[in-house]
Amino acid sequence: MPANITYEKVEEIIRLAEKAAAPAPAGARDRPFDPHREGPTSEARRGTDLPCTPLEPQPAGDWREAFLLYLEDLPGPALSELIGLYRFGRGEFDQAELAIQVVSRHPDPPDEQVAYLSSRADLANALRTALQRR
Repeated sequence: MPANITYEKVEEIIRLAEKAAAPAPAGARDRPFDPHREGPTSEARRGTDLPCTPLEPQPAGDWREAFLLYLEDLPGPALSELIGLYRFGRGEFDQAELAIQVVSRHPDPPDEQVAYLSSRADLANALRTALQRR
Protein backbone atom coordinates (compact mmCIF):
# COMPACT_ATOMS: atom_id res chain seq x y z
CA MET A 1 0.00 0.00 0.00
CA PRO A 2 1.09 3.64 0.01
CA ALA A 3 4.41 4.52 1.61
CA ASN A 4 4.29 8.31 1.19
CA ILE A 5 0.73 9.12 2.21
CA THR A 6 -1.28 7.83 5.16
CA TYR A 7 -4.85 6.63 5.05
CA GLU A 8 -5.72 9.48 7.42
CA LYS A 9 -4.42 11.99 4.83
CA VAL A 10 -6.44 10.26 2.11
CA GLU A 11 -9.55 10.53 4.30
CA GLU A 12 -8.84 14.24 4.84
CA ILE A 13 -8.48 14.70 1.07
CA ILE A 14 -11.85 12.97 0.60
CA ARG A 15 -13.47 15.38 3.07
CA LEU A 16 -11.86 18.42 1.44
CA ALA A 17 -12.78 17.25 -2.06
CA GLU A 18 -16.41 16.86 -0.98
CA LYS A 19 -16.49 20.31 0.60
CA ALA A 20 -14.77 21.87 -2.42
CA ALA A 21 -17.31 20.30 -4.77
CA ALA A 22 -20.35 21.27 -2.69
CA PRO A 23 -22.36 24.21 -3.99
CA ALA A 24 -22.23 27.41 -1.98
CA PRO A 25 -25.10 27.76 0.47
CA ALA A 26 -28.05 29.90 -0.59
CA GLY A 27 -27.39 33.53 0.18
CA ALA A 28 -23.65 33.01 0.55
CA ARG A 29 -21.59 36.08 0.02
CA ASP A 30 -18.56 36.16 -2.23
CA ARG A 31 -16.14 37.31 0.43
CA PRO A 32 -14.68 35.08 3.14
CA PHE A 33 -15.85 35.22 6.73
CA ASP A 34 -14.24 37.98 8.79
CA PRO A 35 -15.25 37.97 12.48
CA HIS A 36 -14.02 41.55 12.94
CA ARG A 37 -16.30 42.88 10.20
CA GLU A 38 -19.30 40.72 10.95
CA GLY A 39 -19.71 41.88 14.55
CA PRO A 40 -20.06 40.06 17.87
CA THR A 41 -23.04 37.88 16.91
CA SER A 42 -21.51 36.55 13.72
CA GLU A 43 -19.49 33.82 15.41
CA ALA A 44 -22.71 31.98 16.30
CA ARG A 45 -23.70 32.02 12.60
CA ARG A 46 -20.29 30.89 11.36
CA GLY A 47 -20.60 27.91 9.07
CA THR A 48 -24.39 27.94 9.04
CA ASP A 49 -25.63 30.81 6.92
CA LEU A 50 -22.34 32.57 6.22
CA PRO A 51 -19.54 31.10 4.15
CA CYS A 52 -16.55 30.74 6.39
CA THR A 53 -12.88 30.44 5.81
CA PRO A 54 -11.77 26.86 6.37
CA LEU A 55 -9.44 26.75 9.34
CA GLU A 56 -7.77 23.51 8.44
CA PRO A 57 -5.60 22.45 6.79
CA GLN A 58 -4.75 25.92 5.44
CA PRO A 59 -6.20 29.36 5.85
CA ALA A 60 -8.06 29.94 2.59
CA GLY A 61 -10.88 31.99 1.18
CA ASP A 62 -13.08 28.98 0.45
CA TRP A 63 -13.05 25.18 0.50
CA ARG A 64 -11.93 24.90 -3.13
CA GLU A 65 -8.87 26.99 -2.37
CA ALA A 66 -8.20 24.99 0.82
CA PHE A 67 -8.42 21.77 -1.17
CA LEU A 68 -5.93 23.06 -3.76
CA LEU A 69 -3.53 24.31 -1.07
CA TYR A 70 -3.69 20.94 0.67
CA LEU A 71 -2.85 19.10 -2.54
CA GLU A 72 -0.06 21.58 -3.40
CA ASP A 73 1.52 20.98 0.01
CA LEU A 74 1.83 17.23 -0.60
CA PRO A 75 5.18 15.96 -1.89
CA GLY A 76 5.37 14.54 -5.41
CA PRO A 77 5.59 10.88 -4.31
CA ALA A 78 2.46 11.28 -2.17
CA LEU A 79 0.62 12.83 -5.11
CA SER A 80 1.65 9.89 -7.30
CA GLU A 81 0.33 7.45 -4.72
CA LEU A 82 -2.89 9.43 -4.46
CA ILE A 83 -3.34 9.23 -8.24
CA GLY A 84 -2.66 5.49 -8.05
CA LEU A 85 -5.30 5.10 -5.35
CA TYR A 86 -7.73 7.17 -7.41
CA ARG A 87 -7.19 4.97 -10.46
CA PHE A 88 -7.48 1.83 -8.32
CA GLY A 89 -10.75 3.13 -6.83
CA ARG A 90 -12.09 3.81 -10.33
CA GLY A 91 -11.45 0.16 -11.23
CA GLU A 92 -8.58 0.72 -13.66
CA PHE A 93 -6.43 -1.73 -11.66
CA ASP A 94 -7.14 -4.86 -9.65
CA GLN A 95 -4.52 -4.08 -7.00
CA ALA A 96 -3.69 -0.80 -5.31
CA GLU A 97 0.02 -1.64 -5.22
CA LEU A 98 0.10 -2.13 -8.99
CA ALA A 99 -1.74 1.15 -9.60
CA ILE A 100 0.70 3.02 -7.35
CA GLN A 101 3.71 1.39 -9.03
CA VAL A 102 2.50 2.25 -12.54
CA VAL A 103 1.82 5.90 -11.67
CA SER A 104 5.02 6.26 -9.63
CA ARG A 105 7.30 4.93 -12.40
CA HIS A 106 6.89 8.05 -14.56
CA PRO A 107 5.36 10.76 -12.39
CA ASP A 108 4.18 14.04 -13.87
CA PRO A 109 5.43 17.27 -12.30
CA PRO A 110 3.62 18.05 -9.02
CA ASP A 111 1.67 20.99 -10.50
CA GLU A 112 0.28 18.71 -13.22
CA GLN A 113 -0.59 16.07 -10.62
CA VAL A 114 -2.47 18.67 -8.55
CA ALA A 115 -4.31 19.87 -11.67
CA TYR A 116 -5.25 16.29 -12.55
CA LEU A 117 -6.53 15.43 -9.08
CA SER A 118 -8.40 18.69 -8.58
CA SER A 119 -10.18 18.28 -11.92
CA ARG A 120 -11.62 14.85 -11.08
CA ALA A 121 -15.31 15.18 -10.22
CA ASP A 122 -15.34 11.61 -8.88
CA LEU A 123 -12.18 11.96 -6.75
CA ALA A 124 -13.88 11.58 -3.36
CA ASN A 125 -15.92 8.54 -4.43
CA ALA A 126 -12.98 6.80 -6.12
CA LEU A 127 -10.68 7.36 -3.12
CA ARG A 128 -13.38 6.13 -0.73
CA THR A 129 -13.80 3.00 -2.89
CA ALA A 130 -10.03 2.49 -2.92
CA LEU A 131 -9.88 2.63 0.89
CA GLN A 132 -12.77 0.16 1.17
CA ARG A 133 -11.14 -2.26 -1.30
CA ARG A 134 -7.73 -2.29 0.38
